[in-house]
Amino acid sequence: MLDEHLQRRAFVAISVGGRVSDALSRAQRGLFSAARSEQRTVQSIPKRLLTIPLFDLGYPYIEALEAAHLAIERVIKTLSPFQIEVSGLEAWPNLQAPELLNATIGDGSDKIISLRAALLNPLKDFGFPVREGQFIPTVPLVRVQGPGPEIKLPNLQSASTLDVNSIGLFAEQDRFEKFSLRNLWYQPIGAAQSGQSTPATSDLDTLREKLEERLSQRTTNFRSRRVRTRVDDLTTDVDADDSDDPPATSEKSESP
Repeated sequence: MLDEHLQRRAFVAISVGGRVSDALSRAQRGLFSAARSEQRTVQSIPKRLLTIPLFDLGYPYIEALEAAHLAIERVIKTLSPFQIEVSGLEAWPNLQAPELLNATIGDGSDKIISLRAALLNPLKDFGFPVREGQFIPTVPLVRVQGPGPEIKLPNLQSASTLDVNSIGLFAEQDRFEKFSLRNLWYQPIGAAQSGQSTPATSDLDTLREKLEERLSQRTTNFRSRRVRTRVDDLTTDVDADDSDDPPATSEKSESP
């Protein structure tokens, strides 16, 4: 029986795929080896879950995620796709006591920051607990827990360019009594790519009417929850759902 009246951890993110994810997967292996020690727990992010996280939406009910879709759709239809360069590696918050090992964004980082800023208030208007303040876009690769020696970061073998032409929403899902994340949808950036005709209006009453209309027509792909397991964030080592492929993107790799 389908049950959509459940709360699920949800994230808004830019998916990283193709040759870029291949290059980052190779970098992960070097980072994993560099971070390992007797007292540390080290977890690599599954390749299919490599993303640039934009927002953690908390634990909304599944129905409420339709509001996130509407808020994001009405903003990004007015924008244009852009390119970014994945160019380096970093330890956060520092090399001595890292919690995350990330790939960094070079050219195009400012465009991701502007994209997130444009989405922040519309998501807040619908009540999502989005975080404000400084935002630095990265691709989480490895999660580190526990003390250990200072990490020596390997070199990223090549700089990779990714076309950012859509935004995805990911949510928790039970799968064979294991925990996983599933992509619910990808929203294209740019009106020319969108088949929807949502007006770019700030009238919340109008937006709520459109939301109610969508909720009355929607169906769900979620099954009833069997195991209630919490995932901390997108950097948790979880199983990926291989049936949810992002839209085709083009990547270019070049030697630094």
